[in-house]
Amino acid sequence: KKISKKKFKEDELKNLKDKLSKGWLNKIGNLDMFEKTWSDIENSSRYSFNASHSVSVALDALYGAYLKANYPMEYYSVVFEIYSDDINKTRDLTDELPYFNIKLKLPKFRISNNHYTCDKGNNVIYKNIQSIKFLNETIAEQLYEMRDMQFNSFLDFLKVNPCNSKQTEILIKLDFFSEFGKTGKLMDIYNFYQTRYDKNKFKKQIKKDKNSYPIDIISKYSKETEKQYIIIDEEGFCNDIISSFEDKEISIKERLDAQIEYLGYIEYKNDKAKDYGYIIDVNTKYTPRFTIYKIDTGETISVKYSKRDYEQSELGKGKIIKFVTTEKPRKKLIDGYWIDIEDVELWIKSYKIFQ
Repeated sequence: KKISKKKFKEDELKNLKDKLSKGWLNKIGNLDMFEKTWSDIENSSRYSFNASHSVSVALDALYGAYLKANYPMEYYSVVFEIYSDDINKTRDLTDELPYFNIKLKLPKFRISNNHYTCDKGNNVIYKNIQSIKFLNETIAEQLYEMRDMQFNSFLDFLKVNPCNSKQTEILIKLDFFSEFGKTGKLMDIYNFYQTRYDKNKFKKQIKKDKNSYPIDIISKYSKETEKQYIIIDEEGFCNDIISSFEDKEISIKERLDAQIEYLGYIEYKNDKAKDYGYIIDVNTKYTPRFTIYKIDTGETISVKYSKRDYEQSELGKGKIIKFVTTEKPRKKLIDGYWIDIEDVELWIKSYKIFQ
C-alpha cells in the first residue's frame, strides 16, 4: 500500500520528463508525438498498478515474449494447454501460428495424449485427445499407452480398443486412426467388427437369409448347413472381407459435421472448393443471418439473406452450399426509421445446395 501511494514530486516529475525527452530525441531524431505519449502515460499513472505489480507483470510479459521468439513450439504447446477451454483465445493463438510456420493438427494415434504435443521435426503441434467432445483424460492415457503396440490391421486394434462405441466413431471421423487407412474404410471395418464380434469373441454362425457378404468369400472360409454358414477360418474370412471394402474417405459433410460437433470448430480446408461454404449457424431473430465457413480459405463470415426467400428455401444449419455474395449498405434504426449508413454488409445473392 505504501508503494501504491508513492507519488512523484513536481521537481522529480520535471527531471524525469527532461531525461525521457532527451532519450526520445536521441533515439527517434525528433520530438514528434513525445508530448502526447508523455501525457498518456502521466494520465494513466493516476490509476495504474503499483510498482511491484507492474515490474512483475512486465517481467512475465518479457519472459513470455522471449520464449515465443526463441522456443515457439514449446511456448504454444503450453499456452494452448492453458487456454484449452477458451475457444476465442485458442482461435487467436491459432492465427499467430503461420508467422512461425507452425501447423496445429488434430490428435493422432501414437502421438497424442492428454496434453498438446509438439513435433519439432515437422513443426507441428498436435491437439490433446481430451479436448475432443465425449473423450476424457482416462481414454487419452489408455490410447497413449498403446503407442508402441503393433497391429496387423485396424481390426486387430479394435479387439483391444479401450474406447466405447461413440468414442471410436468420433475418433475415426476425426481421422485419429489415419495410419490404418481412410476414414470411410475404417468406418466399414468398425461396422463389420460390431456385427461379427461380441465382447471381442468372433461369431461364427451366419444365417443364410440374413447374409450380406459376398458368396464367393463366405463359401471359401465356411462349412455350410441348410440354413447357415459356419466360418471355420476366422482370419482368412475377415481379411478377405476387409480387403473388399473400398478405400475411401467419409463425405465432406460428415467430416465437417464431426469437426463442428466434437471440436467446436472446422479444421478442414480445400483450396479447390472456391465459393463453397458450410453453414455453421443461422440466426432468424430479425433478418436471417448465416455464419458460414468458407471451405477454400478457412475464413468464417457473416452474411444475410432475405427473410421471405429464406422461409421458402431449404437452407439451414449444417448445409454445404455454393454461393455468391453482394454488398449492401448497412442499415441502422434511427428515430423509428431504418437509415442507410456508410458501412456495408454481405448478403447472399444466389446459392445452390451441395449437400
